[in-house]
Amino acid sequence: AGPCAEAMERAYDEASVAPSSVHYVETHGSGVPEEDRAEAEALVRVFSRGGARALPAALGGVKPAIGRAGAAAGLASLVKAALALYQQILPPMDLETPRAELSGREDLFHVPHRPQYWLRNRADGPRRAGASRRGRPRAPRAQGRRRRGTRAGRAPSASRGH
Repeated sequence: AGPCAEAMERAYDEASVAPSSVHYVETHGSGVPEEDRAEAEALVRVFSRGGARALPAALGGVKPAIGRAGAAAGLASLVKAALALYQQILPPMDLETPRAELSGREDLFHVPHRPQYWLRNRADGPRRAGASRRGRPRAPRAQGRRRRGTRAGRAPSASRGH
């Protein structure tokens, strides 16, 4: 079990969502072998728990369509997953051969090679999609910088007469 699998399990547990109820997963697919291996292993571990699936989850990824997007990759994945839910279409992914870690796991995952209607049995609940951010969790980075003349935690005063 790696940190990627633990983070995914924690996310599903905190959301009170069973991975078996998720039908589309937008993967990160960084192109870095260690990260992609960790993400694939985490997906197999998380989606293997909790019983049998009625249908395998479709896998997608934005990288083949838009290339390396850096910090925007997570947002692009989230938007793509939301559009799939809204349009009720599983988007295609141009992927010839999935990672070795996913081989033989057709019970858990499939890769659509053309757009597919997202069919479901209403008795199984709502359509659900997920987005995987990254294959290897990274330390959080500071988001802001202090402005000169301000103290940490305080905004600059508007009444300074400038």
